[in-house]
Amino acid sequence: MDSIKRASQKELIQPEYWNFWQQPATNNPRWRAEATDLANRLSTLVPDLETRHVLDYGCGQGLVATCLSTKVKAIDLWDNSQKAIKQAQEVCRSCHNVKILKNLSTEKVYDLILVSSVIQYITEEQLQKSMALWKQMLKPGGLVLITDIIPTRRRIASEILALVRFAVKYGLLFNMLLTGIRELPQYWYKSRKRPLTYYDPNTIAELSAATGFKLEFVSNPNIFPTRYAVLLCLSQ
Repeated sequence: MDSIKRASQKELIQPEYWNFWQQPATNNPRWRAEATDLANRLSTLVPDLETRHVLDYGCGQGLVATCLSTKVKAIDLWDNSQKAIKQAQEVCRSCHNVKILKNLSTEKVYDLILVSSVIQYITEEQLQKSMALWKQMLKPGGLVLITDIIPTRRRIASEILALVRFAVKYGLLFNMLLTGIRELPQYWYKSRKRPLTYYDPNTIAELSAATGFKLEFVSNPNIFPTRYAVLLCLSQ
């Protein structure tokens, strides 16, 4: 546990992917729609959501927090990317129960730690350190929700189909086509430079058990149904 306390926040989550986005989050209709969709689905996954003090770990640009702020007691945001945090401050400026954190502290504990679309950007070693940190920051009876976990057998075709369906549902097909043409080359370049991390469910289960969590596999509340999500709670 001492090694976890000494680990820098940079070791726990990397900012490279967020740092290359140029446009403000509020100018991206897909991100806004995804955030709304995720916030709505969380109500079905997390019991008593309205009573929970939430930590959005790896909050990105704060779009999920703006949608979630009306559904929870309070929400704190943290991200290692200073560019993302700067945008989150702007996006969440009118949300009275949202607080931007400069640093994480185990002295502050939460009813729910949301880790949405984060762990594909960190290594297995970093995930293990993060789990140990979350354990220290969780109230008794609290939950950690990890979403959008990419399985080792990634189904790219199914993900593309899910994107198309999502775009049609929210009237974003033309917008997403233009965005993809503009941004996909840079995204693939970044992905090749630092590949995403895929996680076998058995690996997630083993890391959770080693950290002292009980695990429940749940449906992914993000837009890709072929990815998966887990709820973690403290073992008694």
